[in-house]
Amino acid sequence: MEKSLLLLLPVVAIVAIGYLAVRVNYLGQAAIDGLTRFVIAVAVPAFLFRTLVRANLTADFDKISGLLVSYYLGAIVVYLLGVAIARYAFRGGAAEQNALAAGASHANVVLLGLPAVVLVLGIKQAVPLALVIGIHGPVMVLLATFVQHVRRRRAGGLPGALKDILLDQVKNPILLAFVAGLVYARLDLPLSGPADIVFRFLGSAAVPCGLFALGGALVRHRIGGDLQQAAAASALKLVAHPLIAWILAKPVFGLSGAWTWVVVLLAAMPFETDANGRSRRAGAGAEAAGTTVALSTVAAALTVWALIYIIVAG
Repeated sequence: MEKSLLLLLPVVAIVAIGYLAVRVNYLGQAAIDGLTRFVIAVAVPAFLFRTLVRANLTADFDKISGLLVSYYLGAIVVYLLGVAIARYAFRGGAAEQNALAAGASHANVVLLGLPAVVLVLGIKQAVPLALVIGIHGPVMVLLATFVQHVRRRRAGGLPGALKDILLDQVKNPILLAFVAGLVYARLDLPLSGPADIVFRFLGSAAVPCGLFALGGALVRHRIGGDLQQAAAASALKLVAHPLIAWILAKPVFGLSGAWTWVVVLLAAMPFETDANGRSRRAGAGAEAAGTTVALSTVAAALTVWALIYIIVAG
C-alpha cells in the first residue's frame, strides 16, 4: 500500500499545486490556457513523434490491434450504456443522454493519462501509450457523431458531419504528430544528436505541465447540479471502462502485463476537461458536464490508487 501511495502522490501533488495556484490568484486562467495549449500543441506532439520514431512497431504488430480494440471497444460500450442509462433510468432527453455518454467515455488521456502512465509504469511503456493517445481525439469525436446521427435517424447528414470532422482533425497537432511519427519511422530516417535532445526535452515537459494545467483548469468546475447523472457517468468512466478494457486486453487478447496495464490505466482516467466543450456543442448543459469533470476527477484519486495497488501487488 505504501508503494502505491508513493507512486500516486506526485500525480496528486502537481495537480493540487496547479489548482491552488489559480485558486489563490497566483496565476490566472489565461496562464493555464496557455500552458494547456503548450501541452497539447507542443509537448505531447513531441512525445508522440519521438516515441513512434524510436519504436519497433513491426515487432509489436500482433499486440497493437488488441491494444486499440481493448480501449476503444470499451469506450464504445460505456458510451452506449451512458445513453441507455440517461434515457431509461433518468428519463433524460438528447442533451442529458449526450452529456452522460460523453462523461462515461471521454477519458482525460492527455493532461492526466500520459503523466499517470509515465510516473506509475515508467517511460518504457511509451509505445502503447502513444498508440492510444495519438488517435483518441478523432476516434471519440467520430463515435459521438455517428451515434448521435443514428439515434436521430439523420444518416443522410452523416457524410457532411464526417467531412467537417476530417477538416477539423487536419489541424489537430496530436494527430498530425502521430501520423508524422509513423511516416518518419517508415522512411527509416534517423533522429539523433541535437534533434533527438530537443524532442526528448519537449516531450518530457508533458508530464509536469499537463498535471499542473489540469489542476488549474479544475478551478472552473464545481460539483453541483444533477449529482445522480454525474455519479452514473463517473462510475461508468472510472469502473466500467477499465474493467471492460482489462477483460478484453488480458483474457481475450492475451496482452502482456505492461500493455494491459497501460490500457486499463488510460481507461480509468476521469472525464476529459476538453470534452466539456464538445458536450456543449452537442446540446448538453455546461453545468452537467462541469460537474462530471469535477466529480470524476476527485473520485479518480481513489479508483486510480486502487488500480495502482493492484498493479504493484501483481
